[in-house]
Amino acid sequence: MKKIKEPGLEYCMDLRITPARSYRDFVNQLARVGGRENANAIVNYMSDRSAKENKGETPDYFRFYELKNVTPEFSLTLSGALEGVYIRNMCNWLAKHKEFFEGTVLDVGCGCGILSCFIAKTFPEVKVTGVDLCEKSVVSARALAERLGLTNTEFICGEAENTEGTFDTVLSSQVAHETFGYFSLGVDVPLEEYAEVCKNQTLRYAKSLSNLVSENGRVISVERFGNNPLLLGWIRAISEAGLRIDTENFMTFDSPELGNPVQFVLTVSSKGEPYPKEVLDRFYAVALVGDPAWNQNPVSGWLASLKLHLMKGELIDGYNGYNIYGKKVIKVALWTNKLDKKSILCEALVANEDRYDVSDIMAESKDKCLETMQKDRENFRAQNFTIRDFRILDGKEVEDGTI
Repeated sequence: MKKIKEPGLEYCMDLRITPARSYRDFVNQLARVGGRENANAIVNYMSDRSAKENKGETPDYFRFYELKNVTPEFSLTLSGALEGVYIRNMCNWLAKHKEFFEGTVLDVGCGCGILSCFIAKTFPEVKVTGVDLCEKSVVSARALAERLGLTNTEFICGEAENTEGTFDTVLSSQVAHETFGYFSLGVDVPLEEYAEVCKNQTLRYAKSLSNLVSENGRVISVERFGNNPLLLGWIRAISEAGLRIDTENFMTFDSPELGNPVQFVLTVSSKGEPYPKEVLDRFYAVALVGDPAWNQNPVSGWLASLKLHLMKGELIDGYNGYNIYGKKVIKVALWTNKLDKKSILCEALVANEDRYDVSDIMAESKDKCLETMQKDRENFRAQNFTIRDFRILDGKEVEDGTI
């Protein structure tokens, strides 16, 4: 038989874990190993978690790991069925970067120890410590290390910030998003405001990683943020914690789960002078370039907010519309494009449709756009909306008649 040359695949085969091909396959894998009752408990939890996240509520993440680690074998099976592609991709990346694994390694939020044990197995001269809040996860990790015959691992239960000592490499895999409290500020809230809230919620964790890495070490962070402001907030938190992102090792990759696309962002950072905000914003933009929605016109939601944040120049014209209850439900603004003088940007909010778009329009169409905006003002007033023009004063939007 031809020897397998892909370390990630070989490791997954050694652990006998396989990505589920469908949701039904996922449930069947869990039931075969842990019984129908344990499988249903996971399914019910995941359904409840999604419902809470959709309502802007913070799920009980700890409960998931309690259910997941009823036995070490069940934990491994669940990890493989749900995240098998991610595990394989991450192990391949880790194996290619021997330069990051010398001396001591700390795996924060190690879970059942899959990545910790891979590092220990691949780099036997390294001492690997895994830390996790869930005692059952630590038990599963120790069992895996014993199964693989590893003697260079240690697993402890506790918080990262209470871990003693510093390490040459600190790995954080899918942890930062669990330090984040869900909230909703509204569809038209500027990206800058959202990002600052996200940064502040993850800053404590970022600082704990910075405190744990040695002066010449590095922090490897792999997070599942997708195209939302939490990613920008996390990048800023890393920077404010005193870590400088390595531009050569900033990357995004897709690892589907149960057939659904999931985007991960990997950063390698070390202690040093942080980048200014403008550079961090470009990191965020780079992470989203692979999203097909970025190249659509118009772009919507977070991508619209990002596009406006990066490209808007001077205000050409703009107004807000309020319903009879005084709530802002409409916003239309025309901006110059500071990155492309041949186009202008049209920002549009329609709150009752939960829609926020930014469109690229040819600059030569400016007069026609202004004419359309004026007609829309009249139409909205005829429908009993209050229309207030605004301008920019000291970098802020100020409505006429409010100063």
